[in-house]
Amino acid sequence: MKEIAQMSALGCGVACTASILGMSYQEAEILFLDGRRKAKEIGFYCREIVEVLARAGLDYDYKLIEEIPGNLEFVSGDIVFLKKSEKYPNGHYLLREGWNRWMDPWYNFPNEDRKAGSIRDLPEEPIYIIYPVDTYRRNLRQKKN
Repeated sequence: MKEIAQMSALGCGVACTASILGMSYQEAEILFLDGRRKAKEIGFYCREIVEVLARAGLDYDYKLIEEIPGNLEFVSGDIVFLKKSEKYPNGHYLLREGWNRWMDPWYNFPNEDRKAGSIRDLPEEPIYIIYPVDTYRRNLRQKKN
């Protein structure tokens, strides 16, 4: 997956979606209903990201992390939403790339010349996960055995 920088203050979900779909930020932004305005003003819900991925033929779903039994192992292609905090007053989406890195679409926050970058650890607590359904089911089966 290619690292994609968010082009708007609340466009982190668009950037993560663009990376999964192998397209530019601008191409992904138009896949969202009222995407350009939302990326600037209000951001996106997990279900909106799941809907865009579904229209592209990918089977994703989302859950509150606290509702998932056992220890959650993040895998490539997972998107997490970080809880609102002092650093991220609107929350923030990051994309798991590989087994030990996260693509942060605004790595140099709060610099307005936004750059994407790769980080090892999540900077805040994740509260939602958007995940490929097949991977999630496979992980649950492995935990039961």
